[in-house]
Amino acid sequence: MKEIILVRHATAEGQDVENDLARKLVPKGLKESQNIGFLLTKLQKKVDIILTSPADRAVETADQIQSIVYRTISRKLDRDLYSGGVDDYLKAITHLEDNYHSLLLIGHNPALKELTACFTNSDGSGISFPKASIYCFSFDCERWQEVGKNHSQLSFFINRESIESILDQSNEAKPLESLKKQYSRTKKLLKRAKREGFKTSLTHDIRIMNRRWLALMELSGLDSEALKTTINRVMDTTGIYRDRCVQTKILKKANPDRSIYNFWKQKKAKQKKQVAKTLGNKNQPDFVSPYADYYQNISNEIERLSVFEMENNIRASLNQLKINSHLTLEDNKTQLHEFRLKAKDVRYKIEFYQAITNGELFETELEQLIFLQKSLGKMRDYEKLIKRITKQTERFDNEEIQNTVLNIQKLLREKWNEVSGFLENNPAFTMPTC
Repeated sequence: MKEIILVRHATAEGQDVENDLARKLVPKGLKESQNIGFLLTKLQKKVDIILTSPADRAVETADQIQSIVYRTISRKLDRDLYSGGVDDYLKAITHLEDNYHSLLLIGHNPALKELTACFTNSDGSGISFPKASIYCFSFDCERWQEVGKNHSQLSFFINRESIESILDQSNEAKPLESLKKQYSRTKKLLKRAKREGFKTSLTHDIRIMNRRWLALMELSGLDSEALKTTINRVMDTTGIYRDRCVQTKILKKANPDRSIYNFWKQKKAKQKKQVAKTLGNKNQPDFVSPYADYYQNISNEIERLSVFEMENNIRASLNQLKINSHLTLEDNKTQLHEFRLKAKDVRYKIEFYQAITNGELFETELEQLIFLQKSLGKMRDYEKLIKRITKQTERFDNEEIQNTVLNIQKLLREKWNEVSGFLENNPAFTMPTC
């Protein structure tokens, strides 16, 4: 079975422009194109490849659609989709690789109208193909070369007015409710930080909250440099304090002589004051504003949070989450660190998805990701602490340093045994070596 989604470019500048190829979409056309993306996510239409005319208005239509859906799908430009007729359109289709099952094609009239007539086996007299409209056809064949020769089935035709009507009737209550809760919790956490100072548990909650905002940007495709800058500032500042807290906890177990532990505990207290001074300053009344601005923007474009597209995004991220199956504890630590960060990103995307859908899809994967993230995180904490302690030879007794390092290395090996055993039992996360 093959499926073709035909889209005519959205509303563009007038035809008095000297260079027809350079005609851009007008603001109305940009919105029409986004609506097509929203509709295709609502209809849960799968696409394997995108073909588009090289004309700016067609490329911009594709850009806007892919800002909403099919973000990772390959797109190819075909000049014949601009200058050619129906035969050129059929040629572009029939030359596709057969491993593609569904096509999104963005082009122009009159060729699109003639192609629609071909697929419906009519003379085209009763066919209309307005701008920013969609025809969808299915073909009972396995090879693209057979398209046009076999009977086609018209799945649907939706013009731009109907697209707007369908989207207006969409149920946006659940995503909005989840967004409201996230924003409300963000404000409460930041106000508590200013009022009470940055306690260990509060810092942890703020860092998790920020990762959920980053997951929301990834899932929605709606970015914010202002919010990213704020989040990076918070994460960088609280990260140092977080490291001190975790390392102090490790040393409480690994340093029985207590000299190193007591020193780290004092450093932790100083770092806590520094975090409070940097982020809890009363002279920063607009600290919450980047979150507020982004919350307002995403609320106005809530259609971006399509369950269908979020599921595709998460599945694609899980498929890309691979690590060398023969990696050892002595191998490149960078690969383990990058794998941990990716696991963490996917974890928070799943948690946001579950909050919106109130469902249990990806529940097993979520449990696995939490285990990997926390275990690999502890390993990184052990390694960072070992490096820092071994540089303190002028401050502490060498024997105490050596004993403490040995204790931490033991914890590191125990945790690695847990991780390697998990990866051995869950080959979905590993890739074989050559």
